[in-house]
Amino acid sequence: MSERAVLLRPAADVEPESPRWWWQGRIPLGSVSLLAGREGLGKSTVSTELGAQATRGELTGDLHGKPAHVVYASAEDSPETTIVPRLLAAGADLDRVSLLEVVYRDDGAELPGALTLPDDTPALADAVREADARLLVLDPLVSYLPGEVNAHRDQHVRRVLAPLAALWGVAPNGLDAEGEARTLLRKYLWRACFTDRYERTSATRALADFRELKAMLEGNKEAKPQIFNEEEWPLPTVEQLILAGWPTKKDRLPRALMALSLRAGGYDLADGAPATREHLAEREYHHLFPVARLKEQGKSESDIYRALNCALVTWKTNRNISAKTPEKYLAERREGTSLGEDEVRRRLESHLVPYDEMVSATYEEFLLERAKRMHAMMVKLCTGQSV
Repeated sequence: MSERAVLLRPAADVEPESPRWWWQGRIPLGSVSLLAGREGLGKSTVSTELGAQATRGELTGDLHGKPAHVVYASAEDSPETTIVPRLLAAGADLDRVSLLEVVYRDDGAELPGALTLPDDTPALADAVREADARLLVLDPLVSYLPGEVNAHRDQHVRRVLAPLAALWGVAPNGLDAEGEARTLLRKYLWRACFTDRYERTSATRALADFRELKAMLEGNKEAKPQIFNEEEWPLPTVEQLILAGWPTKKDRLPRALMALSLRAGGYDLADGAPATREHLAEREYHHLFPVARLKEQGKSESDIYRALNCALVTWKTNRNISAKTPEKYLAERREGTSLGEDEVRRRLESHLVPYDEMVSATYEEFLLERAKRMHAMMVKLCTGQSV
């Protein structure tokens, strides 16, 4: 019978050692190092450059003058179009670089898989030792964590996108067959967002769904992806949508609701610009019913910070609205500009926000009406309908 124990080790028994450096003064040998930063800053480029220098033995540190083998795992970039070209541009010795892949063997066939830590740690360690590698790059680390590890749930999204990308690669091309494939994958994507199918053992479930969806794309009418099982993986109710928390906490359901709210365009309430990929960078999370007003009414933090009380607007619009009540701000938009009520309604409806309830209803009535609109749209998308 195994058991855990807490022990005390005398510091006097510890023999001090000088650290050994893979990159002098920055990255120690035999340790885990994180290259942290916001997206777009060049973390992947830096790791590629460092790996390239290591293969040439040119990195300052204890391995200087000793070319080393590097193992590179990327969950986001293509080996053919991105990783290898980057390595070549950095002057890497490609004979000293191995690209990590995971496959599932099933009845003699090999299916693409995804590395999951810590489950795959022993096999990963064996592979690294076999290659006699001195550097292992996991880019990004969050993609290799299981769904039950809370890394702000980004890995949940990545688990969904991996099979989606693989399925699109085998989808029929052209005419009705392509249209049917788009419908199937659209249904899969939205159900992955709105059900808790991938909250646990996400890699295993993603693989199972990939197999069944692939079979459907190949014309197998008997295939039944579990993610489409309404009884086992039901969509959230109107009441559950109302209780969804603030989207910045990065839980799945609030973020799914934000994606849904932009489906009709997400036009800014002031400048009217649509929520395109480029324009989203200028958006902020805005309380439709202001925090100050709700606190005056005795609402709790959990009541105030609801996904259904949120809309993505530009920072300028957010500052302009500030703590104004909905009826005051909307009156300013109607009467102080040439927009008119119809255009104000249209912009709100592009976020699935009910105009009348914002102007004259209680907060609870507003949440209920918006939840009903969200629920109706969710059902359409999760059944493969185009909206």
